[in-house]
Amino acid sequence: MLKEIIIFNEGRDDINNLTIGIFPAKGRYYRKEMSNNGHGFFHVEVDLPLGISYYHLYINHDFTKEYVDINTPILGQDLISRIPIIIKSEIFNHIYFENSPQFISYINKDIVDIKLVSYHSWINKVKLVNENLDEFDFQVIYSNKNRKYWNLRYNIKDDKNFRIKFGNDEKEYWFLENNKASLHIKESTFFKFPKLPQLHFNDNAVGVGYQIFPDRFCKSDQQKENEIFQTWDSKPGTYSLFGGDIKGIIDKLTLIKDLGFNFIYLNPVFYSDSAHRYDTIDYTKIDPILGTEEDFKQLVDLAHSLNLRVILDISLNHCNREFFAFKDLIKLQEKSKYQDWFIINSFPVSIDETNYSCWHGYKELPEFNFNNLEAQKYLIESALYWIKKFDIDGWRVDVSNEIPDHFLETFIKANKEVKKDIQIIGENLHNESNDFVCKDGGDGITAYSLYQDVFNSYFIEEIVSFSQLVHNIIEYIYSHSFKALKNSWTFLSNHDLPRFYLMLQNKKQYKLAFSLLHIIPGTPVYYYGEEIKLSGDIGNSRYTINWDEYTTKSSLFLYFKKMNSIHNQYHEIFDYGNVEIPYIDKNNKILAIRRRYNNKSICFVLNFSDQEISVNINNIIGTDKNYKILLGELTDENNIELCSNNIVIIQSNN
Repeated sequence: MLKEIIIFNEGRDDINNLTIGIFPAKGRYYRKEMSNNGHGFFHVEVDLPLGISYYHLYINHDFTKEYVDINTPILGQDLISRIPIIIKSEIFNHIYFENSPQFISYINKDIVDIKLVSYHSWINKVKLVNENLDEFDFQVIYSNKNRKYWNLRYNIKDDKNFRIKFGNDEKEYWFLENNKASLHIKESTFFKFPKLPQLHFNDNAVGVGYQIFPDRFCKSDQQKENEIFQTWDSKPGTYSLFGGDIKGIIDKLTLIKDLGFNFIYLNPVFYSDSAHRYDTIDYTKIDPILGTEEDFKQLVDLAHSLNLRVILDISLNHCNREFFAFKDLIKLQEKSKYQDWFIINSFPVSIDETNYSCWHGYKELPEFNFNNLEAQKYLIESALYWIKKFDIDGWRVDVSNEIPDHFLETFIKANKEVKKDIQIIGENLHNESNDFVCKDGGDGITAYSLYQDVFNSYFIEEIVSFSQLVHNIIEYIYSHSFKALKNSWTFLSNHDLPRFYLMLQNKKQYKLAFSLLHIIPGTPVYYYGEEIKLSGDIGNSRYTINWDEYTTKSSLFLYFKKMNSIHNQYHEIFDYGNVEIPYIDKNNKILAIRRRYNNKSICFVLNFSDQEISVNINNIIGTDKNYKILLGELTDENNIELCSNNIVIIQSNN
């Protein structure tokens, strides 16, 4: 599908050339020079798939600096500073439902979660009808204008087929495929329940994660001094090394466990020559600056003894120019037996000419050719090495949306055959989880769309209203299968984004944002130092932690500990519970979000205003009196006291 993009230079006479960098919804990033139409206009036509793609700009062939627009350069590692291009098919029918994992997926081996959306105000009933013509009511979890969001948890038992009926007290219709409807029941009203995915089904508790950027986290006393290390508390540069190491992580594992985390996620630890280590030289070797294999084994063993899982970052899409196969290619050129491991535009291959495929145009990051079986085998066997020898618990696959599905499916299957419960998360900068989770067999993605549409747009940029915030939360939930939602990583900051606290407009809402991170379905992942408001500057989120000033006594630290404790105590609700909006007051900016599972629920009541407000508890939990306050307090027996920019958490059995 073609998309035409036009840029106007707004009277700037210093722009002679514009190049556009395209991040397609699926496939590898590419650049294309725009045509100069004169009179300040540049245009380009690009071929894009359905979904959300993005672009940024380069001015006058300077590829060292990227721009959101011609006047706004991108700062630091902010990968989401780009312009969205949305190409999709809109549904203008009564009901939006497809018999696909986005709308129907397993909670466990017996229960399926079914979601659909209705678009007309007269629709006030939606029912699932089983093979015996028994009817089960969908519930409205949220409505906005004419649109209603419906949900049903259904025990399929031995059922093979189901139907959907919708309407009101006067008239009911049978829902057909392709979003059509009929007054009469017919064969085409049957839908088949999906089969339980045996190989890739992972229903283990997930919990809460803690992300560590190894070079900046903690420098142990055993770390040997090196002239290449910067002073620990100094401002980092692009290529700065500080000497954080594995033994430093080991020193802090009990602290991480005490905070209530269930796993640690480490940015790359493999041998490289950069601080970020996404340019891997050797996939089977710990970077010597970080430590030894013995250190790493000690880390994993201690983590497991503390009931902490260890998830590693792996960059499969591209490698370092010092990677053995690429070095051989540069040396032997056409005679190299590894020439087909990479995508070569012309010989002789030259780093200066960059006549080979490299990630986003960075010549130091040659991209693998995933049509080569030997390259595939090397990468898969390298990953399996860390599972077999060290018993790691998962992978975060770097830029997974740029890696072909056929390789991802093979990679994931190979890993899960060795360790059934391994977690595999794909870094997806778009909103597409269906391929990685439902097709390739992965567990979840990095939820950048949630960050962009909910946390960034409301808390940082302040460009959406309170009502739109709630709508965006629901839209996110209804854009993914339940399985993908449960396992996808949600976050406020990471190594590629500015620190959330630094960017937050209203600092009083820091706790509110983290409470949303817990109650929205997903796997919350904290970025190291967020528990102490580690900031740095806008262009760099990879500052070191000053452990001399680190405190475990602050109200924020204790709040994080309490929140993680609640998440762990009621992990079944957070892992498997559906979502309901029992109460919303748009004028006073009060929102209640409830997660319910097996007749137990957790309800977060959030006050987004600067006013102290009381809310009748019956508005939140009905007339049920079997509840307890986990966080916050009551004004009296009937009212919840909501301090400004704060939350109350209620657990009930009903």
